[in-house]
Amino acid sequence: MASKTADRTRDSQPLRDARCYPRFRAQLPAQLTLPAGDTLTVSTRMISMVGLELNCEQVATLQVLARDSDKPAAQRRVLHFSIDLPGEPPVALTGSATLVNSRRLAQNRYALAINYLHLAESDREKLAGFLEECTPV
Repeated sequence: MASKTADRTRDSQPLRDARCYPRFRAQLPAQLTLPAGDTLTVSTRMISMVGLELNCEQVATLQVLARDSDKPAAQRRVLHFSIDLPGEPPVALTGSATLVNSRRLAQNRYALAINYLHLAESDREKLAGFLEECTPV
């Protein structure tokens, strides 16, 4: 095992991180629209070119994870989102995403990880411009 690592280092090939894109800490206002039509106000914890980590209260998390819906699980995990990027005037990004993970942060706080399903090319460019100004985690 050590020889493989040494070989990679000798060949000047960096060892790969599991992520393809860097993540950035950012507390930005965001809105989630659930499949049932409910809108939740949340904030981002981290942002990248492939997805977001959101900071949610327990009630909002339970609404996102609701299992009593008549829709199949794959459809329940699809969310529509809107994020307000800082600027003059502020820039809103909108798209759809799928819920990937959730974890408890504190008694009443959860983190939800979502990956973009659809983000318009113009919004993707706005996001890339915003991330250029950030420092990776």
